Amino acid sequence: MTRGRIVPAASSLPGSHWRRYVGVRRPGSDGRIDEVVVGPSGVHVVLECPGGTVGDPLVPTASEAAEAVADVLPERYRGRVRPELRLAEDAGDVATWHGSVLLASPRALEHTWRYGPRVLSTSEIAEVSRWLDRRLELIVEVVPPVQRRRWLRLRRG
Repeated sequence: MTRGRIVPAASSLPGSHWRRYVGVRRPGSDGRIDEVVVGPSGVHVVLECPGGTVGDPLVPTASEAAEAVADVLPERYRGRVRPELRLAEDAGDVATWHGSVLLASPRALEHTWRYGPRVLSTSEIAEVSRWLDRRLELIVEVVPPVQRRRWLRLRRG
């Protein structure tokens, strides 16, 4: 299994306390999870929902994705996994709950991550990250190479 890649979370989140896994396969299926963010406020399982509303059909999918991630973690960390749907940038700074799923704009999501109640210590963040390193599979998107002749033609323009 390919290990999930760790990249620094959003620029305003300190890299020493945050880990972000971008574009991973949902454990136990072929589904995609757009992002898993691990930090002091918990493990946030994020799906993109550009046109989302409170009754969005992705709400149950987000819950299922969070459950799948929680299942690969030790029992003591499973209650700290949060399902979230990221709305489009143009949604403004909004956030709403639909059951246990948070639907929020990107800025509102980052705000909840940064200022939400602390549920993981620094050592727990490191431990959860080690578990996810071993169990999340990175989705590698293959981009076909540009034909050399076509590239030269485009370059001459």
